[in-house]
This record gives sequence, structure tokens and C-alpha cells, in this order.
Amino acid sequence: MALRGTPKEIFSDNGTNFRATEKAVREELKKIEYDKITIKFDGIKWQFNPPGAPHMGGAWERLVRTTKGVLKNICTSYSFNDEGLRNALMEAQFIINSRPLTFQRWVKEYALVLTRRTKWFEKAPPITIGIIVVVVDELLPRNLWLKGRVTDAMMASDGQVRRVTIKTQHGAIERPATKVAVLDVVLENGN
Repeated sequence: MALRGTPKEIFSDNGTNFRATEKAVREELKKIEYDKITIKFDGIKWQFNPPGAPHMGGAWERLVRTTKGVLKNICTSYSFNDEGLRNALMEAQFIINSRPLTFQRWVKEYALVLTRRTKWFEKAPPITIGIIVVVVDELLPRNLWLKGRVTDAMMASDGQVRRVTIKTQHGAIERPATKVAVLDVVLENGN
């Protein structure tokens, strides 16, 4: 709450620990004099999933799993002191919030789907000038992969683009089409 402000709603499963916390917070608020603190916390509405329906929290449970995965990669022993945990959580927050919003895991699944060769199954539409892409670079962390706009596409005799020039924040670069992931985004001007 110190970073993002007071939430209007809190969603959680129907666990006894969450029910007890909600009850304890409400009881403690009654003991505090009616001032800014009470007003700040009293407006929060706590929403519980129905009993026996843990699947209804799938979205946030998936984010918890993603956070745990990032934390495990940062420190496999999970041996954190207070300051280390705070820093690790901020790093996890940065990594998670830097990924494109998608249901697939970015590096292990999504990037592979974008760059896989589909010529054996179906013809992929050629990369065209003006589309937004991510430059796949296995040597960099996923949140540091360059994004840019295709400014030139060199087509082979079979009609497939084999090489592209991309305008990035660091200037123009040339890459093979196999190392470019087309982002499924629509810009305001319709491109």
C-alpha cells in the first residue's frame, strides 16, 4: 500500500487465514479513533472466492507461481534477509511487469512460438515493414531484449523474408528473420 496506494478491493481464496485476517483488521479498526487511518482502511472491500473453488483464483495464483519462479532463479536457496527479500521482490516485480501480457511463459514458450519455423505446416505471413518486433537474444535476460520497428525486409526468391533491418532505441540493426519475434500489437494508427 505504501507503493501503490490503498486498494479498493482485495480478492483472495476462502482460506481460514484470510478470513481470520479480514476479521482481525475489521475489529482493530473499530478500536482506533475515527481519523485518517480508519478512513484509509475502512473503505477496502474484501472479496472471497466461494468455498471449494480454488480455481477461481487462477490469475493471481499463476502470478504467485511466476513470482516464486523468478525468486528461485535469483536465489535458489530462498535464503533472504529482510533487505535481500525486499530487493529480490522488486527485481521480480520488474521482470514480471516487463513481460508482454500473455498466457504463455515468455522465454520458454512464447518466444519459441513466435520464432518457430512453420514452413513444414503452413506458410507464415512474411515480416513486413512497420511491424513491431522483439530481437531474440539468448545471451541477455528477457527484460533486456530490444524492441523495435522493422524498417526494411529482404525477401528471398521463395517469398519469405530472411533478413530484416530494425530501428531500435540504440539505432538500426540487421538480424535474420529467425531471430526476430513479431509482437501481436496494434498501434494507434492501425499498424
